[in-house]
Amino acid sequence: MRLPSRLDAQGAVTAKRVFADATDLVASKAPGLPDGMAVAADGNLFATDPGGVIVFTPSGQRLGRIETGELISNCTFGNDGHTL
Repeated sequence: MRLPSRLDAQGAVTAKRVFADATDLVASKAPGLPDGMAVAADGNLFATDPGGVIVFTPSGQRLGRIETGELISNCTFGNDGHTL
């Protein structure tokens, strides 16, 4: 997963960095790939993957996975900022 790390004065991406390595998810041959993302108030990133949601720290370290047993393509937080 790559995210922009620098933008120029016009807002164009000038450099990219690897945020998190998801090659093991791709290699698992499970249907689907990491997809929709939502950022929590604490900066943690939630990214959907086949059968769940992976939670990353702001620096890209995996904290864990929420198992759903369903194919998910996107996620968001409710108005309370805590309900995924």
